[in-house]
Amino acid sequence: MHMHSTVDMIYPLILSGILLHISDDAGINALNIEVKSGSPGIIPCLYNKQRKKTRKYWCQGFHWISCRILAYASKTGKYSLTDYPAQSIFTVQWENLQTSDSGYYWCAVEIGDYSKTDDSYHLYL
Repeated sequence: MHMHSTVDMIYPLILSGILLHISDDAGINALNIEVKSGSPGIIPCLYNKQRKKTRKYWCQGFHWISCRILAYASKTGKYSLTDYPAQSIFTVQWENLQTSDSGYYWCAVEIGDYSKTDDSYHLYL
């Protein structure tokens, strides 16, 4: 079995236009992504270059206020997040997503100001 590197998996996503972008002036963008049950996958999330040093995370929930954080960058678990600050991108990767995992998810970047909502947008897997 040939294993692909994360970078090898990202390029086809970039070329096909499935890039998610977080920026200060962006509204909430929603994207539906079809994922085959049981298959591995990776989603790239772009962010504003001013946020290179802030924490990135992945959470689940229809409403932002009730979003449950599932993973932070540089932590491993069901979802692995890897930050590439030089490219202002982080990836969310999984090995075995199931039908029961369907739902709304958020790519998010902490902004470091408790009086404001973190930069984020949602998608449906």
